[in-house]
Amino acid sequence: MFMILKDLIGNAAVMMAGFYVLGKMTNDPISIHSNVREKFRVGYLTAAIGLLLMLFSIQVTDHVMIDLRHVPVMILAYYGGFIPAITSSVLIALSRFLFGINESAIMAFGFMLSLGVIMSVIGRYFRKGRYRTILLMNIISMSIITGNLYVLLPDIENFREIIVFFWLIAIPTALLATAFFRDIQNSKKMFIKFKNDAKTDFLTGLANVRQFDNTLNELISSSNRGKQDVSLLLIDIDHFKNVNDTFGHDAGDSVLKQLSELLQRNARPTDKVSRNGGEEFSLILPDCSLNTALNIAERIRRAVEGHTFLLPDGREINACVSIGASNLNEAVSSRDDIFKRADNALYKAKTTGRNKVCTIV
Repeated sequence: MFMILKDLIGNAAVMMAGFYVLGKMTNDPISIHSNVREKFRVGYLTAAIGLLLMLFSIQVTDHVMIDLRHVPVMILAYYGGFIPAITSSVLIALSRFLFGINESAIMAFGFMLSLGVIMSVIGRYFRKGRYRTILLMNIISMSIITGNLYVLLPDIENFREIIVFFWLIAIPTALLATAFFRDIQNSKKMFIKFKNDAKTDFLTGLANVRQFDNTLNELISSSNRGKQDVSLLLIDIDHFKNVNDTFGHDAGDSVLKQLSELLQRNARPTDKVSRNGGEEFSLILPDCSLNTALNIAERIRRAVEGHTFLLPDGREINACVSIGASNLNEAVSSRDDIFKRADNALYKAKTTGRNKVCTIV
């Protein structure tokens, strides 16, 4: 019987390895808010873990095999909800017939189908804490498995020994697997966060200067292959230092956030809005002529000029922006060229009165 204990521990190790591979093969952490396509995908991958567990199962008799295939379904029901749990349970149930069609297989088929439904209901309506819920799921699952084994195993003494070892492994393994799965989920969330942070300005949520450079380089490469036209707007808040000096940096941050919202509302859906640093912003405009870019820039200028900025202390101020515009053409064909032309146009707007849109012809 200690061989059964050893084999069950090996089965648990196979499951942990399966969860690790699942984490590597999914794009985002699974949750009840994941899109349907991702839920089905995780359901298929979890079914593969269930099949792997059956390949490494413990053959109690010629027709009866035990393993921990119910544990991945439980965890998936808790984290992903109905769709992935039902998907995985149905596929695991069908996979059982690959090992023979007999009374044990038919009972296992019915058990897995019932398990998917029951665990989905518990995972949705009885969320009393992660580990308490998983423990409840496991006790219910193991109780059903125990009943099935009682019917299938005529040797009562043998049945008792198997069940004792099965419970001793299944209960702590489910809790350990939940902790392991949660750790994988959290690691993926942190990776996505760090990845987004590398592209995003922390204050406004806009693309940062690194992402600005990547986007501009990609679009210029496409444009040079004859795919599309590209324009660029560089935007600077006029006299922004006065805002910080007079009202404080919290007020300045509030102005920057509100300006970022104005830029996004007045840009086209395809335009790429970035904060390049300090009070400097930019718009990369794909498939956009210089005339269209100038019209968008003027729309932005008027929107900012007519907007009342609300400060954290309740006071209201007005602000304006200067904008420099440029466009790819025969004389402007590289990233440095288009940026320098827009920067010179911005300098022109700043030195000729501010609150205006300029370009270099």
